[in-house]
Amino acid sequence: MPKVLYDIKTHVQLGDLEGVQQLVSDYRKDPRQPDSDGRTALHHACACNEQTIAMWLVEDPQCKCELHREDHQGTTALHLACGSKGGVKKSNVGLIKWLVEKQGNKGHIANRDGWSPLHFAASVGNLELARWLITEAQADVGRRENLHGRTAAHVASVAGHTEVVAFLLQASRLPQDLSDSDGESVLHLAASQGRSKTVQLLLQKWAKCGAAMSPDIKGGLGRTALHQASIHGFAEVAGQLLVAKARVDLRESGGNTALHFAAGNGDECMVKLLLEHRAQYNMENNRRRTPIHWAKDQERHQVVRYFEALEVARIKREQDEELERKEREKIRKAE
Repeated sequence: MPKVLYDIKTHVQLGDLEGVQQLVSDYRKDPRQPDSDGRTALHHACACNEQTIAMWLVEDPQCKCELHREDHQGTTALHLACGSKGGVKKSNVGLIKWLVEKQGNKGHIANRDGWSPLHFAASVGNLELARWLITEAQADVGRRENLHGRTAAHVASVAGHTEVVAFLLQASRLPQDLSDSDGESVLHLAASQGRSKTVQLLLQKWAKCGAAMSPDIKGGLGRTALHQASIHGFAEVAGQLLVAKARVDLRESGGNTALHFAAGNGDECMVKLLLEHRAQYNMENNRRRTPIHWAKDQERHQVVRYFEALEVARIKREQDEELERKEREKIRKAE
């Protein structure tokens, strides 16, 4: 029974070298023909961690696929190989080493967005590859991509690849509070994505550095990591920051505290957590709006009722304290 053949891309993704060879040899299919994304068979082979197919596509006289060929985003086969999730499960250092050597040891070349091979490796949490790129391919740990000015450590932090973050911070010797072009540090980025393990790692590192490093460093718009956790609803991360002595009532550039954001989002869990750490629910922002106003503006009725109950309790407590004060004064005068 004859072999069922599909297009080259499909056979590459299936890891079917024989099918690819048959399409090229017998059916004159050109593996260099780009798809709608500008990617050739070599791009797909590297993205799928198919080293044998990639080597054949480059070295066979019928193919001669170009290693430097870019897709529509300026991304080469090397970039895709470094960003392959399959390369995390099954080591792809051999493929990367071959690609780098073929290109003249240019493991630092970035695509049009400024993403280097190290950025791609960090984005998928490939620690083994990140280590190889730095030690063997002279990858620049401090290189920033173009859109947000982020290093590989920032990229790994967003994705929550804690071991990669730890390695890159140690390897780079760059300050842990190094900000991207938006003013966000690795801590801000991890907190905004709810990456609790990464946040814990960074807080532990900060604790070892002493008072010079703080969970209260401000990023873009003057926001701290606690602001970010509150905005995005990550109570576990907020709890970690508060345990690490993050100041609960710090204001960002608009005068808003973490409680303003939690109240506006209707996040009861976050509201209660912040109040347990003595957040002020009547603190005004630059427009003289309190967290209660934010909750009312967004029709967060449960949170509004919770604040109202707190206010009633506060008033009653003050009344009781006043009565006790008057009673003590009365007793004092009677004596």
